[in-house]
Parts: sequence; structure tokens; C-alpha cells
Amino acid sequence: MERSDINQAFQSFINGDYTEEDLALVLSAVADGTLNDGDLTRCIERLSEEEVKDQELVQHIANNVERELMLKVRPTKVRKMYFLRYAAAILIVLGIGIYRYAAQPVILAGKNSAVLTFDDGQEIALKENAQGFVNANGQIAYADGTAIRKDDKVLTAKLATPRAGQYKVMLDDGTKVYLNAASVLSYPTRFVGATREVTLEGEAYFEVAKNPQKPFIVHVQQQKIQVLGTLFNVNAYSNERFIKTTLVEGSVAVSESLHQNKATLKPSQQAIWDKGTSLTVVAVDPSEYTAWINGEIMLSSVELPEILRQLERWYDVTFEDVPANLPTKTVFGVLDRTLSLKEILNTLEKNYGVKFKINGRRVAIEVL
Repeated sequence: MERSDINQAFQSFINGDYTEEDLALVLSAVADGTLNDGDLTRCIERLSEEEVKDQELVQHIANNVERELMLKVRPTKVRKMYFLRYAAAILIVLGIGIYRYAAQPVILAGKNSAVLTFDDGQEIALKENAQGFVNANGQIAYADGTAIRKDDKVLTAKLATPRAGQYKVMLDDGTKVYLNAASVLSYPTRFVGATREVTLEGEAYFEVAKNPQKPFIVHVQQQKIQVLGTLFNVNAYSNERFIKTTLVEGSVAVSESLHQNKATLKPSQQAIWDKGTSLTVVAVDPSEYTAWINGEIMLSSVELPEILRQLERWYDVTFEDVPANLPTKTVFGVLDRTLSLKEILNTLEKNYGVKFKINGRRVAIEVL
């Protein structure tokens, strides 16, 4: 870039009459170390006049910029002492720039969010900053020990995540359940009787505590999954064509009540039920179907329409008028579920030959 271009862009920024291109040049100059100490000082003074309204958004941008700096800016020993100051300036500029020039608000990824409801009518909005909660000995508490509820009675609890939400729970028997977005898990606060039974709507990953004398049963629509102790994932959203049960470890028996089909899975197998007559078992890589609990979306295991439905649930958006001729090719790769929606869509555009347009929480898609 020409120094004269940088100077003009910088002056426009200082005057408060700058374009998106001017801002991009200023950011590049800061990252490259082109701006001198006086320029940086003037940047900070100019920015002090601006109001940053959304700290969560700025923190998200800061995390992304920090990652890019570590990849692209390799400071020498001479420049090392100035590196953090350059980085800080970029973060501040981006913090206000996003409001001045983003055509739409940045849609952030989902987070820990859920509501816990009991059959006696009590409803609790769970903490977003908690690392899940535990049911044990009649007491329900967050993972850090903070009490949520204590009751000697056996109650039916319903853990519900909204779109753009997820949550983790440990049941009374020690079983861990990771609940994905737009899902519901119904379970007793204590397991009594000869079985341990829960009901799932949506998607969850189960780490079932072993107890050969007391089978663990998951009810999913007209399907039943029975285990003794194992690791598996169940995807059973009502707007998906199939219910998929993926076994990571152990053994599970899958059955459906409509046509009495049954199947017993071994590790790295998946039972696919079309909610009709067919119950099929196929070999899979389980990590592709459990990647979501590690904050990832695997592209190779699903086609683009299903990826879009995943994004709808995780980012709480709606893809409108989805073309019937969407690409069906397989793309090998992984998406980071912590990125903003715009970043995710940019990656999809490059790999699938489509174009997205965000309008609030509605997204239009065009096949190129």
C-alpha cells in the first residue's frame, strides 16, 4: 500500500469521516507497525470519543483478532516490545468500527443456556457461566457446588435448551448428558425401580454410568435405546428426516415401535431410522457425529441443507427460501462453533459456491 493512501485514510479516520476502506487501511497499518507512536496516540485519543456498546461483541472480536495476529504478525526482537500496543490499538479500532460499518449486527455463536422445569411447577433459568449441574442425593447443584434445589421427593425434571443454547447435566446415577441446542431432556431427579429411563427431544451425547443390574433407556419419539453403560450420541430433531444413534463405546440396543425393527450396535456403528419402515446400521467415524460437544461442526458427514439446519439451531437464525438445487457435494473440513455466523457463512460460500445475505436473523441463500 502507498504511504499517501495510508496518510489519507488515517486523516479521514481521525476526522471521523472515514469509509470502510479507510478503516481497513488503518488496521493494516497498525498491524504492520507502519503507524508511528504519534499516530497511535492520536488513534487512541480519537477512539476515546467513541462509545463501545456491546462488550461481549468486542471481546469476541478481540479473541479473533488475537488469533490472526499470532498467525500473521511475527514481531522481531526489536518490535516485540511494541507488539502488544499494536494489538491493543487494533482491538480498540475494531471495537468501534463494527458498529459504524457492519451492515447487520454480528450474530454470535450459541452459549450455555437452559431452563430447568419440575413437575410441581417450579421453573429455573440456569446460569450461563456454570459448567453444568449435578443431581445427587436429592440435591441439585451447579458443578461448583452452588445449590439449585433440594427436595426429598422424586420429581420429574425437564431440561430445555433454546436455539443458540446448550447445557450439561449429571444425573443421579452419575450419567453425564450433554444437551445440544433446541433440545429437551426429561428425567427423574432420582432413579428408582429396575431401570433408568429418560426421554429426549433433539440431540444429546450420553456418557452412561455402568450398572448391569439397572439398564439405562432413552426414549426418542417411537424409538427406544437401551444400554448398560456406554458412550453414544442421539440426533432426533423433529425437522430432520432421520433419527441417528451413534455408538462411541460399549453396546446399545435400538428398537422402534412402529414396525418392531431392532438393531444392536457395536462401537463405530450408527443406527439410522427413517421414522418409517427402515432401521439401518452403517459404519461411521463417531467423532464426526460427536464433534459438537467439542465446539465443532464436521462438514464431511452431512450435506449442506443439514448444515444449514444445524446453524439455525446454534445461531438462532432462519434460512429463507432455500433453493432446491443446493450443492450436494461432500466437503472435508471442520467449522468452529465459537465463530460468528458471518465467519461461518464466509467459509461455506468459498467451499459450496453459494452466496448468503444476512437480514437480521433471517438469511437468504443464492446458488452461484
